[in-house]
Amino acid sequence: MYSSVCKQQGNTDHGIATFITAGFIGQIKGWWDFYLTEEQRNEILTHKKITEASSSNPVTAMAVEEQDAVYTLCLTILR
Repeated sequence: MYSSVCKQQGNTDHGIATFITAGFIGQIKGWWDFYLTEEQRNEILTHKKITEASSSNPVTAMAVEEQDAVYTLCLTILR
């Protein structure tokens, strides 16, 4: 998948999702440009998920934010 190749080259999820949306054509471009609000587009492109960092001691486990824009974009399109 395109996002995997971009990720291997050091691109961020936000950048990859922006690259993907730049290539939209036809109905999906109309959906992205006219159906979604600017706020919704920004929420998709900047989405982060919270995961627990692995630790041997569960008491000291920390929450870590990871970019999740590509996955969020795919799920939004499928809905």
